[in-house]
Amino acid sequence: MSRDVPSKNVISRAQARKAILARIAPELMKLNFLYKKGCCLWRVGNDSNDRTDVVEIRFLTVAERLNSKLPESTFSIKYGCYFHFVPSPFEHKITHKIDNVITPDETHCQIRSELNRSIETSISQKHSVSLWNLECSVSEQQSIIDDIMFELREQALPLFARFDNISMLLDYLKQENGVGSGIGAPGSFARNYLIGFTLLKLGQYASAENYLKMAKEFVDDSNRKNSKLLGAIDSNAPIFIQQRILEQALLLVHAK
Repeated sequence: MSRDVPSKNVISRAQARKAILARIAPELMKLNFLYKKGCCLWRVGNDSNDRTDVVEIRFLTVAERLNSKLPESTFSIKYGCYFHFVPSPFEHKITHKIDNVITPDETHCQIRSELNRSIETSISQKHSVSLWNLECSVSEQQSIIDDIMFELREQALPLFARFDNISMLLDYLKQENGVGSGIGAPGSFARNYLIGFTLLKLGQYASAENYLKMAKEFVDDSNRKNSKLLGAIDSNAPIFIQQRILEQALLLVHAK
């Protein structure tokens, strides 16, 4: 007598994206994630114009899939916060032509992370707990998609809530170790840059100057060490843009 075994569905990236968004987009829209395009959803403003929150479905690249031998529908859920008052050298890349609002990808957020799943999937334990795939039975697909929404509530939304005012952001930047968050280790260029512009936004100019100077010293030192290589780099490369941003910010501080 044969046993009934749930059949696996071979599912494309497009089908997976559609299924995931059908579940999470209506729930996130209730939380003011009003903008959606491709694999991204954005909440712009949060009662002010200081921040954009992003949730992004990130599928493995072809090379990653071939190397890991995982199916096409394998993905992770990235999320992050982009603070409008922290100048970015990638500003030309952080809009998706949606009503001229700031809609960055997760990679351009100053604070970023990814969801970890709590549900078992067909992905073996040797792969990251931040990966899901939907190449499974229909009932399993539903459980996986429900888990995504559960983990968004448990992991992403509490992080977003930590930055509902800028003073909370400053506390976070001064206290967190920075592992996996994109903010860098304490004393790093990334951390000093973020703290400097956050203090500037709060009007704490003397403290802001100290952190901005430390960030600029890092850039200047890096440029000196790599002067021969930098000669062949376009003047609009991110490292030069950040240098000019810091110079302008320090001039602003001195004018106060």
